[in-house]
Amino acid sequence: MEQDEKTGFSFMNQPGLINIDVTGLCNKTCNYCPRSSGYPNQKEYMDWELFRKFVLDLEKYTGMVDFTGRGENSLHPEFGLLVKLLHHPARKYKTRIITNGYKLKQRLHYFEEFDVIIVNSYDSEEKMEERKKILPRATHRYWNQNMKPEEWGETPIQVSNRSDIFNRIATDTSEIDSPCTFPSVKIWVHWDGTIQKCCNDWTNTEIYGNIKTENILDVWKSKRFRELQTQLLAGNRRYSKTCSMCNRGLDKTDKKRLKWLTKKQIV
Repeated sequence: MEQDEKTGFSFMNQPGLINIDVTGLCNKTCNYCPRSSGYPNQKEYMDWELFRKFVLDLEKYTGMVDFTGRGENSLHPEFGLLVKLLHHPARKYKTRIITNGYKLKQRLHYFEEFDVIIVNSYDSEEKMEERKKILPRATHRYWNQNMKPEEWGETPIQVSNRSDIFNRIATDTSEIDSPCTFPSVKIWVHWDGTIQKCCNDWTNTEIYGNIKTENILDVWKSKRFRELQTQLLAGNRRYSKTCSMCNRGLDKTDKKRLKWLTKKQIV
């Protein structure tokens, strides 16, 4: 950790979590996903050689790689190869995958490679129970993909307007002056190699680099990314165009992170 003398904020030397999204394709169009509001379902995939470069750049990384994105990563045609590359014997990091379980049975031996497995079943509670039997050690959660907007607050993960591109949730401007810890603990890689600050920037408006030419750990420590972290910890979402339109509030985990990073108590 490094502490800024001016603000008193603490900054992690490396991200606690690196999200990597290897495809823009998903086999679901859930009611609370931008795909149900016209977001294109992209049949695009990260090249395995680019993924290999990403893995090699993590030689000194000791956090967690989250093999999860806006698409369903298990739909990648070279899913097995990517999983093997990610889990090479010399790795110092942990791995996690979040999946909708569509390919769980067919590709079970690859899913078993991950340290943490979360299966979100969107079909039915019966399907969730079936998947529990296939992979008992995973965390299984059920989401009703057809639930009404007034029921979204009951989902396991907080639903937001995805920086105002998701028109089924109105932007609540009360959160614009609320701090955000996302870019202070994690960073995101899109299937095309672009490095982004957050999973909620579905329009890919703010790009901080590309793993084709840069090491993601260097981008994390860059002056530009540090300034973003500082501004959002201070509650200045207006610093970023996409953040200024995001209505995601602070949950219990966010409040704990904020206290840890800023030494400020948030009620």
